[in-house]
Amino acid sequence: MSNEIPFSSSFIAITPLYGFICDADKLPIDSQFCIEKYDPAVMQPFVSPADEFLRSVSTIQPEYLLWQRPMLDTAVIFDFLKPRYTGPFGGVYSSPAAIQAIFFEPCVNFFRQLRLFRSGRLRGGDTYVIACWTRHEQEKWESLASHRCTRMTLDPFVPLMTEATFSLNSSDVASFNVFRDRLQPILESFKKEQRNLELALDLYAREEFGSIDVVNALTALEALLLNGSKTELTYRLSMRVAHLLGADAASRRTLFNEMKEFYDLRSTVVHGNELKPKHDLRLERVDELREVLRRTLLAVMALIAEGISKSELECLFDEIVLDEEKRRAVQEKASTFLFAEKTPVKMLQ
Repeated sequence: MSNEIPFSSSFIAITPLYGFICDADKLPIDSQFCIEKYDPAVMQPFVSPADEFLRSVSTIQPEYLLWQRPMLDTAVIFDFLKPRYTGPFGGVYSSPAAIQAIFFEPCVNFFRQLRLFRSGRLRGGDTYVIACWTRHEQEKWESLASHRCTRMTLDPFVPLMTEATFSLNSSDVASFNVFRDRLQPILESFKKEQRNLELALDLYAREEFGSIDVVNALTALEALLLNGSKTELTYRLSMRVAHLLGADAASRRTLFNEMKEFYDLRSTVVHGNELKPKHDLRLERVDELREVLRRTLLAVMALIAEGISKSELECLFDEIVLDEEKRRAVQEKASTFLFAEKTPVKMLQ
């Protein structure tokens, strides 16, 4: 990173990215977001060595930082903060609703879009809102607020069992922005009416130990595909995943059997039973289950965007099991957001 401030605004937000893979040191996304390789020089403008952001990146050093410039003018942001503002460096900034709307909600959406755009484990720390002030002709920064926009908990004393695997390169930016433009209106429209989708998106963003990843992923799939049903969960969910995502009879059969095995693993985990060797082997494939969830999220959002209600989806998921023509039509609609795919995981081939 250069010694210049990445954005001219007096307020920015920064999110550390861990294990992030990129072919560039600096990757501008749009006027609001930019990803840049971490450089300790970023710490120089901070007023206090005990600053919350500095403690974070000193404890676990990131590979990249996500810089966020607010869409509002600095004067407007300052006006939101002014009722509780008492001066730079040691002042009190307490306008949670404004900070949430200006910084944190756009950042939550950005991480959702990244995770849905491509498979892989995207790992980020808390998002810090930073005030930038000029004092004695020197730029000074201080953290105002932080929030877990990534929906992840990073503990420096408990290393995660899986490596971060998410990549975004210079050649991906154009297609990612097209994806965002198409997806964002749908994400916004779901907030109140589609709580099951909100739950599934939130569970997909979380990273726990492998067995809990399985529980979260299957819970999210149930929220998306079973509409509160309590009976024959294993069979019905496995069948619906297979016929929603499977391109042919062979892939549907594979998906069906794989989902049943993941359900067996979840049942063993939630009942506290000892894992058998077959369960340990299944745990090694948890990323494949996460990819099934990602594709199912995109498929369900594409169908709802076509005006299909939750109750209609319930009937439709049953109909495509029995009607080949309808299955092909539904899969075509459901593939709207799957245009930026890399090679699918083995489970989906």
